[in-house]
Amino acid sequence: MRKRILLTFITAIFLVGCNEKDNCQLIPRDILFARPERYDVSMSPDGEKIAYFGKDGLYVEDLSGKLLRKFDVEPGFYAWAQTGEHLLIAQNQAGNDNSHVFCLDIKTGTSMNLTPFPNTKSEVTKISDKHPEEIAILLNMDDPNWLSAYRVNIITGKMELIFKSTEYLNFSFDNSLKPRIGFKITKDGNCGAYLLDGKKPKFLQFVALESSNKTKAFSYFAPDDNTV
Repeated sequence: MRKRILLTFITAIFLVGCNEKDNCQLIPRDILFARPERYDVSMSPDGEKIAYFGKDGLYVEDLSGKLLRKFDVEPGFYAWAQTGEHLLIAQNQAGNDNSHVFCLDIKTGTSMNLTPFPNTKSEVTKISDKHPEEIAILLNMDDPNWLSAYRVNIITGKMELIFKSTEYLNFSFDNSLKPRIGFKITKDGNCGAYLLDGKKPKFLQFVALESSNKTKAFSYFAPDDNTV
């Protein structure tokens, strides 16, 4: 947790950092990590707000410490949408392995279930500043054994299937929310990374199975969506 807080602070410096011609200041340290009652502190993409878990929910404040919104949600993975006005959070269903992805609107305080399907597992897998109102998620709605890729509008809830999976464990997406790399178990029991461009997937390299969800080599695509 300490590493995440430190990285959040460093990120905050860059988000609101500026050159000598700009009139701006560093964010005070106590806003980000000097308060033990806060954890999983993160900053909005515009550098104007922070979110964190407290003892009874997810809080959003501006940099002066003014409370903007509190959401009564269970602790779990959450992330800022690129709008800067929405938070995305996965919530467990009845204590099992299934989960819903919710969009929390900071301005209105409302919550939208983006994956309102029973007995399914869903997770946010890609957020891109190219498409601030859309995200890519993985969802096993079509087949409980496989997570397929969907594109979801976080404002309207509109969902589009973009890759139906029958063999891939996970995907890496480019900045246009297109699945570009697929990870699957090979015949010899290893985990392989495959380029999904073209009609036939192209083998790239083997990766550790436990790293298929965290492989940094294929997790970022440059703005042209072609350069890793």
